[in-house]
Amino acid sequence: MKTIEDLVPKLLIKTNEGSLRWKETQSSETYEAEMKNNSIRIWEWEDQNDGSEGITIAVMKGTEVLDSIYYDKYAIQYERFRLLYAAARRSALSLDKVYDALDDELDDL
Repeated sequence: MKTIEDLVPKLLIKTNEGSLRWKETQSSETYEAEMKNNSIRIWEWEDQNDGSEGITIAVMKGTEVLDSIYYDKYAIQYERFRLLYAAARRSALSLDKVYDALDDELDDL
């Protein structure tokens, strides 16, 4: 039986290849990749009560959460989630294009 965690390596590969595109959602620092029937959301969080921090990944069908998993920053799996979060953010904000434009501007100085 597959879980969200099983998909993380493939999500990271497809995101880094550019074949999986992420977009910003209305929620701050939450990014979403839409598929045919479902979507994947990823976000960072901090608990104001105890100061813990982590990342959550959820499988969505519309606005319904079908499944989710999270790791706080002390979990062994956190690093894989952090890498996917960073790749999703980079994709959603089109940072490759931003850096290409900055590089061109620097060349023109």
